[in-house]
Amino acid sequence: MTNAILINVARGDIIKQKDLYEHLKSNTDFYAGIDAWWVEPFSDGEFKIEYPFFDLPNLLGSPHNSALVPDSLLNGVKKAANNILNYLKGNDVNNLVN
Repeated sequence: MTNAILINVARGDIIKQKDLYEHLKSNTDFYAGIDAWWVEPFSDGEFKIEYPFFDLPNLLGSPHNSALVPDSLLNGVKKAANNILNYLKGNDVNNLVN
């Protein structure tokens, strides 16, 4: 049974690579989904990890492409524009975060 799942689609550096690897290795009921890595081709010109994450059965890794969903940018812009119009008209605005 899964105890917890960590998903990182932000930046690799927000998680300490060594700590995550050791936690995954010693806690097989803990899972991680990583889309943002510590050294990536887009920013660093290469992909590199210091620990054998892909040998672990409780890791799902992707090549930092979680944002590449068809029409995701267009849909986001449409929702933002609709929220601006709603705000200017005095209507309710969706998806506010405090």
